[in-house]
Formats: sequence, C-alpha cells, structure tokens
Amino acid sequence: MMSPSGGNVPPRPMDLDQAFANASNLPTIEERVGVMSIDSMKRQWHLLKVIDGSRLFLVHFSRQSFILGTMGIREDGKRCIDIDSQISLSDPEDDNAVEIVWRRRNPAMQSLEACIAEYLQNPLI
Repeated sequence: MMSPSGGNVPPRPMDLDQAFANASNLPTIEERVGVMSIDSMKRQWHLLKVIDGSRLFLVHFSRQSFILGTMGIREDGKRCIDIDSQISLSDPEDDNAVEIVWRRRNPAMQSLEACIAEYLQNPLI
C-alpha cells in the first residue's frame, strides 16, 4: 500500500475487538495458566491472522515471539484466548528466520509458516 507521499506504509494490525465480534459461540474458559485476557493481548501483541474463525495467531511487539490460541470467554465475562501448548514458535538469533517446532504436526497450521515469513518481510512495527 502506498502513502499519499508515495512511500510504502506497513499493513495495519488486525483489530482484536473485531475478531472477537466476528466469532460466534465462544466457549467459556476457566481462568488458569495459559489463558490471556484481551487487555493483556492489546498491551503486548499484534493480531496477525484469524484461523477458522476462532483461533488467533499473534506476534509480540518485540517480534521475537508468536502465539496461537483459541478465543473464548472467561467465567467473569472477559474475552480471552486459551494459548495452544502443542506448538512453540521461536525466533532464533537470525531475525529473518523463525523456527517452528511442531509437537503434533497439523496440516491446517502449516499456513502459519507463510504468515510468519510475510510478517518478517513487512513488519507492523
């Protein structure tokens, strides 16, 4: 996308509120380790992609961590995600490469590799 001055403008982060508004039938999630509120997400993470209408793929503001989680509602009514512990995503010393370690290979999640590569080529921050 080009700015009025002719320079490239990085893509805007996707809106977390809109992602939750578009989701339907969100499950109730018990508050525990591995559950993150929407307020914490907004303070520390950019939303990169919504997967299957109910999973969020986020990148930390530092660009060194990525998480994947399922949207839900905590028992107190606050929107949140339950972070998927079946995959870990880490940024090695090379800022242009991201190593994805799959504990359980899932073909539907392979598109995340392309999403990460695209983000690193044209970061939001």
